[in-house]
Order: sequence, then C-alpha cells, then structure tokens
Amino acid sequence: MDSKNVSRRKLLALAASVPVVGAVGGLSFAVKGSEFTPTPRQTEGPFYPRRKPEDIDNDLASFGETDSLAKGTLLELKGRVFDQQGLPVSGARVELWHCDGHGQYHHVGASGPLDKNFQGYGEIVADAEGYYRFRTVKPGVYPGRARHIHFKVVAPGRRVLTSQMYFDSDMGRNLRDGIYRSLSEAERAAVTMQTRVKPDGTNTVDAKLDIILT
Repeated sequence: MDSKNVSRRKLLALAASVPVVGAVGGLSFAVKGSEFTPTPRQTEGPFYPRRKPEDIDNDLASFGETDSLAKGTLLELKGRVFDQQGLPVSGARVELWHCDGHGQYHHVGASGPLDKNFQGYGEIVADAEGYYRFRTVKPGVYPGRARHIHFKVVAPGRRVLTSQMYFDSDMGRNLRDGIYRSLSEAERAAVTMQTRVKPDGTNTVDAKLDIILT
C-alpha cells in the first residue's frame, strides 16, 4: 500500500482512535471500585487469522483504499481495559476478529462468499486511561453459535486474555449457545455488551464493554 496516499478510510480510523470520555450514546463508562469480575477466558476458536490482513487498524468496516463499507449494521464498539482494582491498564493491545455479515470468517479459507469490504481483523492500543475503540459491523450468525465477537488483550506483565463478547439484544441465541451457557451469571454479564441503536438514522449501533484483566 502506498503510504503517501491517505484514504478517507484511514482518516476515519485515525478519528476513531481518539479517546472517548464519559457517556457515549447513552452507554456510560463507570469504574466499579474493587468489585470487578475478571473477564472470563473463552476459546479462541479455529478462526484466529492464519495470516493477518494488510490493514490491521481499528476500522473493520472497510478494507483497503475504498470508501465502500462492509454489508450489515455498523457497530461502534468502545470500552476500557481495567485491572481487578479498577485501575486503567494503559498500553494494552486489543485485538478483534469476527465473521462478516454473511457469517463467514476471512483469512481462514472460508467456504462461502466473502464481503470484500470487510477487514475481518483489527487491533488498537488502549490509551493512558485504558480506552479502546473499534468501528466494525454486526457479525452474521452461523449454526450452533450466538452472534459473537472474538477478542484478545495483550498487556505488559499480564497473562494474555482471549475471550468473546456477546450482544445484550440477542439473549435468546445467547442462552442457546453452549459456550455462553457454561459461564456463571457474573461471567455472562462481563462478556455481554451494552448496545443501543443510535438515534441519528445512520443504521449504527453503539456498543460498550469494559475488559477486566487479572
């Protein structure tokens, strides 16, 4: 990719990297004191990219030097990374990957049609206050699983966390998903995103999930 050509997509990604403070789309960020439930570890699954895409920024909703967006409902995911004492973990690398709107994972030899405008994988480094942010699309569903997003967090001096996040608007499927059902009530809450449809008519969902490291 020509580094001299900064696409509109890259400008959007840079804008999305700006920390978000306070309430976002009605979803508030709140420090819970010393009662943090650690984010439970869940299977990485067979779909971690065998080869990462050329673009690995925090905007999965478009790919390459195009202004076209991936198919599906836009999802603006935000949150913070904390330790169990409620202190922000700065410098944590948050990796995100999930299937496209067709229910197909990219970069793993998918069996069906792929959305060429979907990046499939992205990452961002949390800022000094632990904030992270991604733009993506709501993943499709495939047999046996609820709608979910895979993530991994790598932070200096801490054990790598690999887990999955789920949608609070999809509880029917969540409760039929064996991986989700295996969690305790507190663990389920720790991996279930708060979501809200933005009222601006853009077909965008705000989502928020804080990540608690041990």
